[in-house]
Amino acid sequence: MGSEKKVATKGSKESVQRGHRMNSNESLTSNHFSSRGKNSNGLVNGVRNKETISKTRGLTNGLVNARGVINGNGFVNGRGRTNGNGIVNGLVNGVSGRKGHINGIRMGKYIKKEERQKSIVILLTLCFIASSLGVVFAKWAFPKISTNIIIDGNFSDWLIAPMYTDPTGDNSQADCDIEKFTVVKNGDVASFYISVDGTLLSGKPDGVDTVHVFIDSDGDTSTGYSYSSIGADLRIEIAGWDGVVRTAAIYEYQNMTIRGAHDWNGWTQISSVSAAKNTKEIEFSIPTKRYSITDDMRAVIAIAGNENFDVCHPIGFDFGALVVTQTWSAPTTIDTTRNQKMLDIVLNAYGTDICVESLTLSYLGTARSPNAFLMFGNDRYSANVIGKNAFVNFGKNGLVVKKDKAVHLEGYLEINVNTENGRTAGLVINSSKDVVVKGEKGVCVIPADSSPGYTAISMIGTSSGIVIDGSFVDWTNIRPHTSPFVSHPKNTNIDLRDCRVTNSSNSLFFYAEVSGNLFLTGGFPRGPVSRLPQQGPSGGPSVFLQAIYSDILMIYIDDGTPIGSRVSLENGDNITANYLIEILGNDGKIQDKRMLSWDGTAWSLVGNVDAEKGTRAIEIGADLSYFSVLNTSTCSVAFFMKGWDGEVCKPTSTISFLNSRMHPEGSRDYQTRGPITITSDSDFTSDNGVKSGNGEQGTPYIISGYEIDATGQNNAIYIAHTTKYFKIENCYLHGASDSGLELNDTINGRIENNTISYNGYGIYVDGSSADNIFCYNTIVDNYNYGAYVTGYSQQNRFFENWFIDNNNGGVQAYCDADGTHAPITIDASGTDWLGIPNSNSNTYTVSRNEWIWTDASADERTDFSNPDKRVDILEFRVATDSTYLYFLITMNDIDQATGNGAPMVQIAIDKDRSAGSGEGWLGGYGDTQTNTNAEWEYLVMTKFGSYSNTPRIYNTNWQEVNSGNSQEAISTSTDIIELRVELSTIDVTLPSTLRFTVATFRANTNDDTWDIDGEGEPSDALDVITSTSGNTWNEVSDKVVDYYFDVNLEKKPNLWNDITKGNIWDDHQTPDNNDDGIIDVPYSIAGSALDQDNYPQEIPEFQDLLIPICSITAIVAFTIKIRKRKK
Repeated sequence: MGSEKKVATKGSKESVQRGHRMNSNESLTSNHFSSRGKNSNGLVNGVRNKETISKTRGLTNGLVNARGVINGNGFVNGRGRTNGNGIVNGLVNGVSGRKGHINGIRMGKYIKKEERQKSIVILLTLCFIASSLGVVFAKWAFPKISTNIIIDGNFSDWLIAPMYTDPTGDNSQADCDIEKFTVVKNGDVASFYISVDGTLLSGKPDGVDTVHVFIDSDGDTSTGYSYSSIGADLRIEIAGWDGVVRTAAIYEYQNMTIRGAHDWNGWTQISSVSAAKNTKEIEFSIPTKRYSITDDMRAVIAIAGNENFDVCHPIGFDFGALVVTQTWSAPTTIDTTRNQKMLDIVLNAYGTDICVESLTLSYLGTARSPNAFLMFGNDRYSANVIGKNAFVNFGKNGLVVKKDKAVHLEGYLEINVNTENGRTAGLVINSSKDVVVKGEKGVCVIPADSSPGYTAISMIGTSSGIVIDGSFVDWTNIRPHTSPFVSHPKNTNIDLRDCRVTNSSNSLFFYAEVSGNLFLTGGFPRGPVSRLPQQGPSGGPSVFLQAIYSDILMIYIDDGTPIGSRVSLENGDNITANYLIEILGNDGKIQDKRMLSWDGTAWSLVGNVDAEKGTRAIEIGADLSYFSVLNTSTCSVAFFMKGWDGEVCKPTSTISFLNSRMHPEGSRDYQTRGPITITSDSDFTSDNGVKSGNGEQGTPYIISGYEIDATGQNNAIYIAHTTKYFKIENCYLHGASDSGLELNDTINGRIENNTISYNGYGIYVDGSSADNIFCYNTIVDNYNYGAYVTGYSQQNRFFENWFIDNNNGGVQAYCDADGTHAPITIDASGTDWLGIPNSNSNTYTVSRNEWIWTDASADERTDFSNPDKRVDILEFRVATDSTYLYFLITMNDIDQATGNGAPMVQIAIDKDRSAGSGEGWLGGYGDTQTNTNAEWEYLVMTKFGSYSNTPRIYNTNWQEVNSGNSQEAISTSTDIIELRVELSTIDVTLPSTLRFTVATFRANTNDDTWDIDGEGEPSDALDVITSTSGNTWNEVSDKVVDYYFDVNLEKKPNLWNDITKGNIWDDHQTPDNNDDGIIDVPYSIAGSALDQDNYPQEIPEFQDLLIPICSITAIVAFTIKIRKRKK
C-alpha cells in the first residue's frame, strides 16, 4: 500500500530522501511539483518516521492530495472496497451529504468543534466497517488541526484557516478576480493567502499582473498611505506574468510629513518577500516584529491586471469584517416641514457575527444640524447632535449583525422648511472610524466608492444660488450642455461628460462630471505595464515605482491677454492660459485644490479654491479677486482630465462658445421625459407634455420645464400641421440627430427661454410655418445651423435669442424661404391652403400669406333656384408664389360642377388701380360692371360650362390671352373651386398690389352667363364679394359691383428682430461705436437676400451673466466674450 519512498513531511526537522530541503525563502510555482507525496507520506510514513500526528499528511496520502483518506476517494485507492464506488468516498464528499468538512473549510467555513467530533465518529465507524471487510490498516491517528503555515506552494495547511470569499464574476478579467483570501498570525509571522478565479499572475495580454497588500501595521488610519479606509504603513507587491512570480518585495511608506497620505512615490523597498504559488493560489508571509505589526493590523488585498482589477474589504488578525454600504434617497427638494428619509445603510458581517456599539452620522450641506435619527425596522434610535455630527448609541446590547445576514438602517432628518429655507441637507457615514464595533472584533470598512452622489443632499425650499457643499442640487438651475464624446473603455473615471460654469458677484463656479467614479483610482497604479527583464522571485524593483499617482482635473483659464502659458488641446486647438485650477484626487477623495497663475515663466500658487465632490461630480468655487482682468476681455476656459498614468480621453473636437444666459424668469429644475411628437391640434395632450391651456390665443397650450435627451431620435420636439396657440418654455432640448425643435406647417407657436444644444440643427422651421415667435432662447453648440428656416415659412419672428458656436462654418442661422406661399396643387381639395379665416361675415384677414374673405351665407340671388347654393360664395382666398397667382372659392353647395348651369366665377384684376384706366364690364354677357375705381386690365373667367380645366383670360381688348400653365378645378364633394393664373400671363411681377372685383354666375355650355329677364336688364350676377349686407341684389341692382379690395402680393420674410432689439450672434460683435449695446451694422442671415437682423446685440456685461457649460470626453473648451463694464 503506497510507495516506500521517503518524503519529508511538512514541518519536519530533518532532511529526507527528497533531493533537497525547502527553505522558508524559496518561492514555489505549480511546475515545481504538482502532486506532492503521491502514493506515500500516509499512515506508513507517519508511523515509520515516528512523527507526531500533527506532522503527518494523513492516512496514506488521503488528507494530503485529495482531501480523502487513501488517495482521496475512499479506502485503498478509494473507489469502493476494491476500486469500487463507495464505502467512504473520502471525507471530502462524505458526512451526511455535505461537501465535506475539509473542502468546506476551503470555501471559507472552518470546522467547528462539534463537527470535528462528528467527523471522527463517522471516520472511526467507517474504519470499523472497512476492517471487517478485510481492509488492512497500519497504526493511524487523526491529524491535529493547525495554522502553522509554511510558504512552499503546498496549500493543504490553509485548509483549517478561516477564509473570506469574494464574489467571482464581478471582474471581467478572471485572472485578477479574487475568489478567496485571508491572513493568519503564527507567532511572529503574518501569512497571507489569495486565490483567483483564473490564472494568477498571467499577465495577459503581454503585460504584468500585480498583487498588492496594503498593511496598516498599527491600525491608525491617520498615518501612512491612505487607501480603502486604512492608513497603510507597509505594502507588499508581487508582480509576474505567465503564471510565474517575477518580483516579490515589501515597501514602507516614508516621508509622510512631506508627501502627505496619497503620494505613490513615498513607497521605498525595504526587503524581499517569500512567496509561492500554483495555478490560481498564492501564499506569502512577513515577520511581524521586524515590521512592528501589532494585533490591530489591518490589510487590504488587491490584484491588478492589464485590463481590470479587484479589491477586497480590509481584514485583520481578528477574523471577521463589517462592510457598511450607503445609498442615498434624498429628494431633490424638500418643500414642507417633515421627517425626511435621507440615507439607506446596509451592514453586512463576513466571517463572524459582529456587534455594532455606536454609529456617527455627519451632516452634509449647509443646514444647521437638524435633529437626526435611525430606523431599524420599527425601532427608532435618536441621535445626539454634536456640531456637524449626529451620534447614535445602540444601547447596552448593541446592534448585532449576523454573519451573512444584512441589517438595514434608514437615516432621517427632521426638516423645518421655515427655518432652513435656501439651505441644503444630507447625511453620510464619513469613515470606518464612525462605526464602533463592540469588543473590537473584526474590521469595519466603508467602500471608497460609497460617497455621496446626486441623491445625497436635498435643497430645502428655494435655492438662493450656488453653494460649494457637494450637493449639486443648486446646479439644476444652470443649463447642462452634454456633448458627444469618445468613451474611454479602460478608465471611465477620467471620462468628462458634463461641465458647467456660472458666477455670482464675487465668485466663479465650475462643475464637472465623469461617466465613472471621480478620483476613484483604486488606490494603486495598474496596467498596462511593460514587462521588466526576468528576475528571480526574491525582491526586484517595483513595476510602478515611477508612477505619479493621482487623477487630476485641470481647468485652464485664458483671460484674453497675450501673456500666458500655451496649452495644446487634444484636437489641435490651443489656448494661452493665464490661470489654472488643479484638483488632485485618488481613492475617491480630493487631495489638493488650488489656483495657480502664470507669471511669464512658471505657474505660481495664488491660493486655494473651494471644492466638494460626489460619486461622479465635483463643484468648485474660486474668488473673483483671483482674476484681475477677467471682466475686461475675452475669456476662454478648457476642462482637462488626466489619469494617474498620463492617459487622457481623445475628444472629437474642441468646443468653443460664448456665454449662455439663463433668463431670470425661467426655472431650470428640469423634469426629464422622452421626445414629443405632435402632428395635429388634437395631439396637444398631457401625454405629449402639455401642462395647461386650451389652445386659444389668451390661454395657449403650455409645454414647459422638460429636459429631453433625444439621443438616437430625430427630434426632441416635433410639431406639425397645427393652428392652435401653444408655448414651449424653460426646456432643455439636446441630443437629436435632426433638430432639437422642428416646426412643420405650424402657426401660432411661441418658443421662449429654452436651451437648445448638441443637436443636428437647433431650430428647424419648415413647410409653411408662419407667425411663430422665437425669443430669449439659448441656441448653443449645435452641429449644423442654430436656426434653419426653409420651405415657404414666413413671418416667423426671432428676437433676443443667443446664437453661440453653432458649427456650420460659423454661420449661426440660415433662411432660404422667399416669403411667398407654397405651391398649390389645383385639384379642388383645398388642402394646400393653410390660412385661418375670420369668423365674422363680410370681413377679411391675412393668414399665412393668404388673403381670406369670409362671405355671408345665403345672400345669393334666387332668380334660378331658391336657394341657389351652387353660386353662394362662402369664402374667397388669394395667394401667390413666385410663378402663379392662386384663387380658392368655396361655395355653399356645388350640386353641379360642369355643363349647362355650372357655376361661373369672374375675377377682375385691376393692376394699376387708377380710376377709368381699364375695362369696366365683366364678361359672358353678364350685364355687370365694376366700380370705375376698379376697372380691370385682365379678367379671369372659369369655363366649367364647357367642361374645361383651363380658365379664360381676357385683356382690355377682349382678346383671350395665352393662358400658359393656368388651371382650374371644381368639386361637388368639397364645394371648392381652385384656379391658378401664371403671373407672366397677366404681366405681374412681385411685389405687387392688385385690386379685385369678384362675382359668380351660372354658365351655359358656351361659357357665357345665364341671362336674367332678357339681355341688358338686369345684372346676371348671382353673388358678389361685397360688404353690403343682405341679398346680393342690394349690391348689383344698378348693374355695378361697387365693392373692390386690394391685395398686396409680396414676399414676406421672416423677422429677426423686434422694434428695438435683435439677437446675439457670436460672429458679429463689432462695431458698437456709440456703446449702446447694439452692433452698428445689421446682421445678414445666410441664404436670404431679404432677411437680416437690424439690431444685433452685443454680449451683456459680465456681472449680468450666468455662464453655461460645454462637455466633451476629456477636454472641454468654451469662450465667454465679455463687454467692458461701463464706468
